[in-house]
Amino acid sequence: MDSSVQDAENNTGLVQNSVFLDRNFGQWGPTKPSKLTIQNNLVNSNFHLDYEIDKYGAGNLVGASTAFVDAANNDYQLTSSSVLIGAGIASSDLFDIKGTTRPTPAGSKPDIGPYENALDKPDLIFAPYFATQTSPHCCYHGSVDMFDADNDGIDEVSYIARTDDNDGDIVKLFDASDSTSTTLHEDWTQYSFAKPLDINQDGYLDVVIGNSSKTAYLINNGSGVFAAPTKEYSDNGIDWESAQKMVWGDITGDGRVDGVIGDWSGITIYEYLSDGPRVSSKQLNNINNEWLGDFNNAFVADINGDTKTDLDLRAKMEWSKPSARSLRLFTGRWRSCL
Repeated sequence: MDSSVQDAENNTGLVQNSVFLDRNFGQWGPTKPSKLTIQNNLVNSNFHLDYEIDKYGAGNLVGASTAFVDAANNDYQLTSSSVLIGAGIASSDLFDIKGTTRPTPAGSKPDIGPYENALDKPDLIFAPYFATQTSPHCCYHGSVDMFDADNDGIDEVSYIARTDDNDGDIVKLFDASDSTSTTLHEDWTQYSFAKPLDINQDGYLDVVIGNSSKTAYLINNGSGVFAAPTKEYSDNGIDWESAQKMVWGDITGDGRVDGVIGDWSGITIYEYLSDGPRVSSKQLNNINNEWLGDFNNAFVADINGDTKTDLDLRAKMEWSKPSARSLRLFTGRWRSCL
């Protein structure tokens, strides 16, 4: 059945460590601001609230994978890969529905749902990313990347989100170890990309941010703390459409990761150096005296296993047949011809 909570002046409500799959949840009542707290729940159903869910509390997993043992047959015990393990919050509940001590193991965080798993965290190689502690406009457009920002052996997720009022963009960092998001940069209205790159070659991944008119560097101190930009570079900005086509690799062979964009006129290489970004002098429209032609995009990969970055192009075969495509491969040896 559906559920509803009355939000009245003399009432307080608490909804936590619960699973909502296919039933509606509603809030009703005149109290403003709300006295209802909603925290650390799995929300895969419709919530009818006066405000966005993150205004009521933290730790809610919106649209997360469940990984129940057999939900089709009503077995809602958690498999070892369930992200609900350790995602709850301490409460007065000392036991789960089967009498297992909560939390298990002792000293850990409880699980979300009626059953407590024996693990303190999911046994995952790759943890699924889900929206949490963000506005409903979280990933309206993304630039999502995973990297170990604080060098603890666990990858964080950098992404571009929409602001709570949906009036602009914000660059955020999601920490899967505790399901929290922190703001990396919010001074610009619009961002087209946010890319982890080691700008100062100190072994720690920094974050390059850019939009159509400027670029800036967020330098990592090695523990996941990113300094505000000391300078904004107004040259060589990348608009949103171009950023979606950009691929990354050491195309110039200098040990640094470059941004590569391909279009009908050739390939443009963006180098991100410690003194600012620049369009590489190795901008290409032919290789080995062969005109690259008209193509959709460029891709980079080590195709032949020689540890050098190779260039892949999906090009039109001829002007009279624009729908025909051919894949052209240029190995890392082409650098010597630039």
